[in-house]
Order: sequence, then structure tokens, then C-alpha cells
Amino acid sequence: MLAGSALVLAAIVVANGYVRDTLPGQTVTAAYCDLANSSPEDAVLVAVSTPIAASVEIHETRNDAGMVRMRRLENLVVPARSTVRLRPGGRHLMLFDADTEGTQEAPFVFEFAAGQRIRGAFEIRAP
Repeated sequence: MLAGSALVLAAIVVANGYVRDTLPGQTVTAAYCDLANSSPEDAVLVAVSTPIAASVEIHETRNDAGMVRMRRLENLVVPARSTVRLRPGGRHLMLFDADTEGTQEAPFVFEFAAGQRIRGAFEIRAP
């Protein structure tokens, strides 16, 4: 089972990552990326971290009867052989107590339910 899980998790790729730069006095921002799963099994993202924020949460924005609402997701399923795109107005990462001042790139760690950690660098972009 461990060997199979390792093979499945090795098929996850995090790409096109970027963070919206914070404005002066702002401590909350968002990050976006593509999560591609080329394996035959679903992968479940359970946590994300970066040293530029005290905490990172997986969120989803929905239009609920004309009211735009954001809610925290406990995890994010990346279906087998598909790509999940985290984008403005949809699923995304919220960074709390963030400090991007003077930073052009930030390291991120994505943790999956089966135990794998994927590291990547996200570009900091103007808001």
C-alpha cells in the first residue's frame, strides 16, 4: 500500500502559482495555482503553508442566491487524471497575517492526506 501511495502522490504537480501582493496595512491576501493529478487515483490536499503567512486556508467563493459568499474547505480533492485550478472568484488559498513586503517569490508546501509534501515557489504579483 505504501508503494502504491507513493506512486500516486508522485503524480501531483503544482504549477502557475502566484500570490497577490499585499497593500500597506493589509495582512490578508490570496494565492492561486493549478494542481494537476496524472495518477489513476484521487489526491486530497489537506494543508498548505508558507513562511510569508501565519496561516493558509483553502477557500471557495460561491454565488448563493445572488449573494457572494466565501467558505473554508477542510480539504480539496484533486480528481484522478485531472487539474484543479485555484482562481479568483472560485477555489483559492487565503493567507492570513501575511507579509509580502519586499518579497518577489515565496516558498509553499502542499500536504496531501496520504502524507506527501510538495514544495514550490510562488511569484508575488501586484494586486
